[in-house]
Amino acid sequence: MNDTPAYEVYAIKYATREVRCSEHFYGATDPHEDYSMPMDYYIWLVKSENHILVVDTGFNEQVAKERKRTFLRCPLTVLPKLGVEVNTVSHVAITHMHYDHLGNAEKFQNSQFIIQESEMAFWTGRYASKKQFKHHITTTDVIHLVKENFNGKVQFVNGSKEVLPGISVHRAGGHSAGLQIVEI
Repeated sequence: MNDTPAYEVYAIKYATREVRCSEHFYGATDPHEDYSMPMDYYIWLVKSENHILVVDTGFNEQVAKERKRTFLRCPLTVLPKLGVEVNTVSHVAITHMHYDHLGNAEKFQNSQFIIQESEMAFWTGRYASKKQFKHHITTTDVIHLVKENFNGKVQFVNGSKEVLPGISVHRAGGHSAGLQIVEI
């Protein structure tokens, strides 16, 4: 008998931007190959009868303006339409700490944050202040997660771990030092 709950998974689109291929990939500068490559931004809601998990927390309208993104909505305003209030979210998995994945975290006051230890170590270590890296984050978001750690609300993972019944995180690396994927 399988005791894994049945989960509903929702992709919540909250922003977009129109860009060229060369803005996504280093070295893609050939004008013949520099085609339109729009980008959409999402957070994810995973819920069952007994568990609520949000994957990533998006960014806010101010960050959208600063980074010239088309802001469609605060992604958290969609949660009540799906039967979830932010204060009832028990777990938030942060795939990585880039600005488009960690903004709005301060609104999850009752949540446990799940993150790879190597991701937190990178963004609180010696390289975080380097220009080539700093552009990828919003400093106040990183500081918020550090404060949540001091409040006992950060669950660190090293590699793979089941974080809720039937939901696991796995360190993938590459895009960031501790990028993790969520398996349902």
